[in-house]
Amino acid sequence: MRSSGERSVKSPEGKARKPGAALARTELAARIMGQKSLWLELMLVLVGLLAGYAGFVWWSQDPLATLSELSGQPERDTSTSVGTFTLAALGDPFEEGDGARTDARSEAFFSLSGGARLTLRPSSQVRFQRRAGKKGTLGLSVELGQVEVKVDAEPLSLSSVFGEFSLAPKTTLGLSRRGKRLSVSVNFGRVEVGRAGNLVQLEAGQTLELEIGGVVIEPDKTVPEQVKAPAQAPPPIQEVAFDLLVPVGESFTVHDPSPPTRVAFRADCPGSFRLEVGPESVTGEGPLTVHASEGPHSYLATCLVDQRRATGKFSVVREIAAKTLPHFAPRADVKTDGRKYTVLYQAKLPHVSVSWPNPPLAPRYSFELDGQVLPAQGPSYALRAPLLRPGVHRLAFIAHSVPERRSRATTLTIQADGSELAGYVGEPAGEFAAATRVPISGQALPGWTVSLDGRKIELDAARRFSLETEPQGTLAVMFSHPDRGTHYYLRRPRAAL
Repeated sequence: MRSSGERSVKSPEGKARKPGAALARTELAARIMGQKSLWLELMLVLVGLLAGYAGFVWWSQDPLATLSELSGQPERDTSTSVGTFTLAALGDPFEEGDGARTDARSEAFFSLSGGARLTLRPSSQVRFQRRAGKKGTLGLSVELGQVEVKVDAEPLSLSSVFGEFSLAPKTTLGLSRRGKRLSVSVNFGRVEVGRAGNLVQLEAGQTLELEIGGVVIEPDKTVPEQVKAPAQAPPPIQEVAFDLLVPVGESFTVHDPSPPTRVAFRADCPGSFRLEVGPESVTGEGPLTVHASEGPHSYLATCLVDQRRATGKFSVVREIAAKTLPHFAPRADVKTDGRKYTVLYQAKLPHVSVSWPNPPLAPRYSFELDGQVLPAQGPSYALRAPLLRPGVHRLAFIAHSVPERRSRATTLTIQADGSELAGYVGEPAGEFAAATRVPISGQALPGWTVSLDGRKIELDAARRFSLETEPQGTLAVMFSHPDRGTHYYLRRPRAAL
């Protein structure tokens, strides 16, 4: 018997089944679908976690440094082949244990995290390492020479065998390695050296010396000069790291066959000093070397202890300057037409012929030179020394007619040719063989003296010089004039190129 409210349901096979069985199957299917959805959600979470971990691993393996700029031919090695150096290339990444080095003619510039920048100076070597600790910590080993680290908006922590360095934003730190000691100098900003509880704070202009382990070295000023260091055998001759050594405060011109020129500056400072040439700067006890390209330069040297300063300018001219000086005086024709004339000379003052174009007829003419009226044979004048001398002159003619007539006032500048201002070095005419006696000869213009390595060279009656020397590096023959300054003429050994 079935109740009036209950209806039978036929299956596709025609057999009758109760509605409750269909409902049970529907609920079972829903539970299965719910379990599948739960598993799908769990799988998506797992995939997200794996992707996040992969992203973390990828981020954590960002290079410690990237070579962003270079000068010369810096080299690099890797942690798997330490000591086997090859040429570095722009964009090279530097990972854990990788190193970089420069020779005397190279520099390398690296981008670090947070916008920081590291400069590897000439004749230097550095190695990068990862250090556990707070974010923004870099392991850095200065193995040789000089390194400069500049921090922009974010702080940076450096970890090394000499201790910990915490650089505040907008800080420039100089590190100079000499054997077991490291010279630390702050050019700009603030640096903390050491760890909490044993910190040394350095402000801009301050320096200190460290030994391995972070020991601060205080100089012993009570030890007499004669017993500060025992007598030692002279060190072996090494490659000279510069072409030219000059004192700070001097202005000069360098005649170099193949710039850039390695110019080293020495300063009488009690400790380190900072040398700024254009936008670049280097800090150390000196001499400090810069690679100067062709053209004009200005520099500023600052003693970091007592803040004394010295400034100067210099120019690098690309020329061999080996041709002999002319033995004749140049000739020039100048017309009193109101224009400006410039006559260059080298060894001798020029002969200048001045004439009045389209002059009026007159029984008599005069020539006016810088306000001095001189008699003339006609509307022309041969201007010679001693009336003619270097400088700016005003010229004009006067026609003594009725009424009196004058030519247009004309400006004449007599100027020494800057490219041949001091003299020439004829021998060696170019590169010379290293480790041999080298003959040197040349000639100086009147008023110039010649010297080599601080020793004056004697000139004969024709102002020529000749000698022999055995240079240890680049030859720099110096020409000096009390009014016209200092010029250096360079010759390099073949082995140094």
